[in-house]
Amino acid sequence: MRLVSVTIACHARWLHKISATNLADVTGLRQSRADLDLRQIGSEEKLQIFELRLARPCDTMTTENTEELIELRVDDIAQLFHTLDPFPFRERDLDRAAEEFIVDWARELSINRPIKIIVHLPESIAQLSAARELDAAFSRFFSYKATITQGELNELFRVGRRSLSIGALVLTLCLLLAHLAGGYLIEIPIKRLVEESFLILGWVANWRPLEIFLYDWWPISRRRDLYRRLSKATVDLRPYPATPPEAQTDAL
Repeated sequence: MRLVSVTIACHARWLHKISATNLADVTGLRQSRADLDLRQIGSEEKLQIFELRLARPCDTMTTENTEELIELRVDDIAQLFHTLDPFPFRERDLDRAAEEFIVDWARELSINRPIKIIVHLPESIAQLSAARELDAAFSRFFSYKATITQGELNELFRVGRRSLSIGALVLTLCLLLAHLAGGYLIEIPIKRLVEESFLILGWVANWRPLEIFLYDWWPISRRRDLYRRLSKATVDLRPYPATPPEAQTDAL
């Protein structure tokens, strides 16, 4: 038994050495092939591969942080605001056409990305202090619109609660009247007609509150969220060279 054990141990050591030797040979062969491949690749190709590997995370990060753009082009800042508003520039309301243009464009943008408003205007106008206050003016206006829309939503829910209380009272009364009418009326056709009429009247009284709590508040809530996103939008000025009067005359 002892001789057999020694023989088995020797065979095991011999197999282990052979496996280790084969593994070393295979590893060395792979390393030599890799070195050969690297020698065959030029220095410029190595640099391109390295830059490509470094650029992939940066490209992914840039894609994830992309902003949704809204672009405007005006000849004067006054075109963006209501001309009859007596308040200071930063507190003025936007012009109706400018507001509709920005809001309609923002509705088509992704809700998961921030918004950036780019205003193209002449270089002479871009140097004015009013141009540098566009960011604050846009933020104040859309914050105000979000507050007004939230007030509309609160008023709608208030009307819904009152309508629901009235509808529940009317439904209870109609169910009671239908039960009493079914007990006093003898003729089956008239009895069935009166019961169904009271039931329909009770449910119709609850139609308005159900419509408010199920459907009417969605558009208002979405408009409020849109105004809040626009109030957080950044405004970027892009000056462009003003067209000389002579060029305008030639174009006409």
